[in-house]
Amino acid sequence: MALDQTPDSPEKSIAETAIAQLETESKKGDNADETKVNKWLSTLVDYLPDIGEIAINTFINPISGLSTAFQKIANVIKKRKQDVSS
Repeated sequence: MALDQTPDSPEKSIAETAIAQLETESKKGDNADETKVNKWLSTLVDYLPDIGEIAINTFINPISGLSTAFQKIANVIKKRKQDVSS
């Protein structure tokens, strides 16, 4: 499910903010603030899990190189989500 196909809701607004903040941090490359990346990616997963999963998969297997920090955090959040589901 794409974010633009998601009905308007408070969760969608929060997800849009999270995505905008993640985009801002991603432009910093290896200088991205890991705390901010963790906060916004976790928020995205909490509010819209389907969109969060897409974001995590994108950060783990980026087409164009994202920073190692993004990849590390995405892997940690994905593992945490799997552990909760088990």
